Amino acid sequence: MNAQSQTPTPPGQNAPRRWRGVVMFTVGAALVVAAVLSVASQGAGLTGVVDALRATPRSLVALLLALPFLNWLCSAASFHVLTNRYGKVGVVEMGAVIASAWLLNYLPMRPGLLGRVAYHKKFNDIPIAASVQVLALSIGLSGVVIIVMITLLPLLGGQAATHVASPATQTWITLTIPALLGVAATLWLHARSAPSWRFISAAVFKFADLLVWTLRYWVCFAVVGVEISPTQAAGIAAVTQLVLLIPLAGNGLGLREWAVGLVASSLPTWFAGAAAAPTRVEGLSADLVNRAAELFAALLVGLWGTMVVARKAAGERKQP
Repeated sequence: MNAQSQTPTPPGQNAPRRWRGVVMFTVGAALVVAAVLSVASQGAGLTGVVDALRATPRSLVALLLALPFLNWLCSAASFHVLTNRYGKVGVVEMGAVIASAWLLNYLPMRPGLLGRVAYHKKFNDIPIAASVQVLALSIGLSGVVIIVMITLLPLLGGQAATHVASPATQTWITLTIPALLGVAATLWLHARSAPSWRFISAAVFKFADLLVWTLRYWVCFAVVGVEISPTQAAGIAAVTQLVLLIPLAGNGLGLREWAVGLVASSLPTWFAGAAAAPTRVEGLSADLVNRAAELFAALLVGLWGTMVVARKAAGERKQP
């Protein structure tokens, strides 16, 4: 999986595109550095973040490290459902391809995206146009899922405690309802061999991915010593998913950290159901911790996925 397997680009267009990718990556990296410096220069600084991490229960830290792996699985499942409409891709194979792309997209030019398209063309006989359609569908479904989440949030801010569950517990349960309805619709459509089951199924995995992001933000704020409500976490997660669609640096590098800092500090109290909104520095600190956990997962599964893809490419070259 390399640039040589992609559709050739006229030489005159390669240099500007390459420089544009390098510039966007540099801007993203600079935004991360700016976030670190902002945290370091205010309040307890980076020492406070480290102290908060040390005081966090190990179970919460383990959850923080484990959740990005669930995001990878949800993303791989969504792409598997959509891509298998055009060609046969194994479950483990898709997991490896998505993992490799996840890691490679941290590099300038986001080679993971183009590499994934080239891989499916070479090894799964899936036309480039079909992969582009899958990507467009994936982005469209992400937009639908974000709208559903944002529409749902105003209904959750004012929940009162009952004898059965606290407002927080009720919120977590309510947030799963769209996914459960989607599962029921998928099973119903699949039983009737309706092609639309793939789109509903992919949307369910997208919504599950957003729920995992919600839980990640609830956990990463807790890790830095800030309590937020599930509604706040869901609102922050929805905004970050929008940010990830902006074509700057791969995986929202830099943009996401600042989006969390600004959004977390601007959510109104009535929306959150909490005593106060986090400060901008607390938001930056939380997402820097979140980014560190994500890089840990991306390195582990990304290196594995890249080795799987490389072995398959090597085996293909050895065949007569």
